[in-house]
Amino acid sequence: MVYRESLSLDSMLSPFDTEVTAVKEALKAVLSLPTARFSENIWILTDNLEVARLLFQSPICSS
Repeated sequence: MVYRESLSLDSMLSPFDTEVTAVKEALKAVLSLPTARFSENIWILTDNLEVARLLFQSPICSS
């Protein structure tokens, strides 16, 4: 599934806060699907390691 949605964001948000909001909204959308309860893994791709660390509170390796 590819999540595509327009979000109305405050123009004063920093780029970091914008990315955090986008990832959180994508996760909420995926978890609201009826099939989510059958999922063992959910993959969210972001190019911002700090956003991933903040949201998932785990060390992330980059190659």
